[in-house]
Amino acid sequence: MRRAGQVGLFLVGLLIGSSCASGDSGLADDEIQDRVVRVETSACGHASSTTGTGFVLDDGRVITAAHTVAGAGSLLVYGVGEPARTAEIVAFDRVSDLAVLEMASPASVRGSLRLGPRPAAGSAVRLALIGPDEPQLVETTVLRRVRVRIDGVRTTDLVERPGLELAERVDLGDSGAAVMDSDGMLVGVVFGRSTGGVDRTFASGVDGLDALIDSVPSPHRCDPSQHQVVAG
Repeated sequence: MRRAGQVGLFLVGLLIGSSCASGDSGLADDEIQDRVVRVETSACGHASSTTGTGFVLDDGRVITAAHTVAGAGSLLVYGVGEPARTAEIVAFDRVSDLAVLEMASPASVRGSLRLGPRPAAGSAVRLALIGPDEPQLVETTVLRRVRVRIDGVRTTDLVERPGLELAERVDLGDSGAAVMDSDGMLVGVVFGRSTGGVDRTFASGVDGLDALIDSVPSPHRCDPSQHQVVAG
């Protein structure tokens, strides 16, 4: 796997057996926590089942990391203390490592989600993690803006995208977690962590997320012969 900056990356999906607007005000803490969900997949072909994290958009759909759901045979989305909802992939971008899921029964959310500008080095941000018992907002700091150069999701093509390097180490299953700025606006989506014992988290920027969300739905479903989801 190629590197972002000088630190090795490890994707943090856990292997197991217009909906947004630009603006200057965002979500309150409890409104952020209400939107955090767990994403679980069954295996497609010989792919592994996975667990990741997601964040509910204003229309009830969910944003997550594309690599978390790339090998999905089926999808379940869980809010803390809520029953599972089945879901399908309606947008999937191998370059940005972002995917949008549509749940069979949309979750009800409060507030209006806004996209913020990519924060500068030294900015305070929070990771919206699912937690063992309840959603958690983990405070951390942006170390630097980066240009992530890495293999695209389930391809060997080298891609490049804007991202953030954060002074925190996330756990397995945290891929897809939202990165929120101090004003409660979405500024990134977690896709990996550092290797070599260095406490670093990497997040994809949300540049172009509006276009992905507002694009004509492009369902991606399991193709067992390819062991991954494909369009159509």
